[in-house]
Amino acid sequence: MNAEVEKAVDIINGEPCMGKAAKEFLVNFLKERKINNILEFGTGSSTKMFADMDLNVVTVEHDLSYYAAIRIVCKDSKKVFPIFAIDPASYVYLSFLCLTTDMVFIDGICREEIMETIYRSDIPWNYLIVHDSEREKYQKGFDLLREIAIDLSPTDTNLFVCQRKVKK
Repeated sequence: MNAEVEKAVDIINGEPCMGKAAKEFLVNFLKERKINNILEFGTGSSTKMFADMDLNVVTVEHDLSYYAAIRIVCKDSKKVFPIFAIDPASYVYLSFLCLTTDMVFIDGICREEIMETIYRSDIPWNYLIVHDSEREKYQKGFDLLREIAIDLSPTDTNLFVCQRKVKK
């Protein structure tokens, strides 16, 4: 195992980098809404957290080190499905073919492009969460999603949380 993969393994095995309040909110959110199937963009310690909660996770990763690391960390899991993608935004459509998605979790590169692709598509999803919501550059994506979803974002975390509106 090379040094970059080893570093990624250590990060994945560590605590999620989202802060205590955000992690507690996310864990409770998943349990209360009985989320089973997650499409994740950006593999990391959240992927391991989802796996430890016995959830199905399709995780799309652009960094070969993280892709290799999650395959090592979750090698015995039958519920973690890593996809390596040079451009994660272009894999939104492919990923939705993998499972029925209860929630989309975005915590990697191309957040804006992924949000825009999801906005433009008819791909089914119920909940969507974006980590690092305080970053100004993501506001356009949040504004688009608010057109098709109800904003449920907690005020004490850096998570953007929304629920898709029922189509009429």
